[in-house]
Amino acid sequence: MIGVGPVSSSRGGQLENVAVNSRYLLGHRIIRQQWDKFRRAADGMQAERVQAKTLSDFQRQHPGFVQHWDPATFAQPWLHDYPSAPPERRIDLDLHGTPSLSALRSPLALAFYWVRWLPQTRQDVPVFLPGFKKDRQVEVPVAPARSTEGIVWHTVLHYPSLSERYPSTASALVSLDHHLLRIAFELHTVYGSGRREIVQQDCDRSAVAPAGGGRR
Repeated sequence: MIGVGPVSSSRGGQLENVAVNSRYLLGHRIIRQQWDKFRRAADGMQAERVQAKTLSDFQRQHPGFVQHWDPATFAQPWLHDYPSAPPERRIDLDLHGTPSLSALRSPLALAFYWVRWLPQTRQDVPVFLPGFKKDRQVEVPVAPARSTEGIVWHTVLHYPSLSERYPSTASALVSLDHHLLRIAFELHTVYGSGRREIVQQDCDRSAVAPAGGGRR
C-alpha cells in the first residue's frame, strides 16, 4: 500500500510551500516512511526530508518527530512538529531553474483547486512532483470542452513510469460557477492498471474561494 498526504500553500496565485507524507507498507509491515517539505526559492523549490525504514532508526535520527511514526497517524497534522524532527536538508530533491515558476502547481492542488480557475483555453500546466529524484517537473497538456454541466478538462498523461502502449488519462468536470463536480482517471503502468472516479457530494455551494492565495 502506498499513501501520500499532501499540503500546499500559495500566495498571490504562486506556489509557496508543498508538504508530502508518503507511507510505503506491505500488509502491516512498514517498508519506508517519509515526510518532505519544499519551500519556494529564487529559482525553484528547496527540499527537506524526514525519513526512516524502522522505528529504531526513526527514534535515533528524528527524536522530536517520533509521535508521527505510527501509520494510524496518517493524514493527521504534522507540520507544526516538523522543525523539531529535525529534518534533513536534501539538495538532491530540489527543483531548480524552472522558467515557469510563477505558474507551477502541485498535483492535487491542480486537480482539486486550480482546475476550477484555469482560463478556458488549451494550455500546458507546469506541475511539480515533490519528492521525486528525477523528472521532478512535467508539463500537463489540458484542453477544455463544454458539456451540459459545465467545463470538462481532459489530459493524456505522459511520464516514464506510465505505459507507452496504453494511454493514461485524467479528466475533471467543473461547473460554470467554479465548483468541482467530478474527477476521473485511468492509469496504466508496468505493474498494473487502475481506474477511479471521485464525485462531489453535499458541497456547500454558497462559498466559492477566490483565485488568490490560500492553503490546499
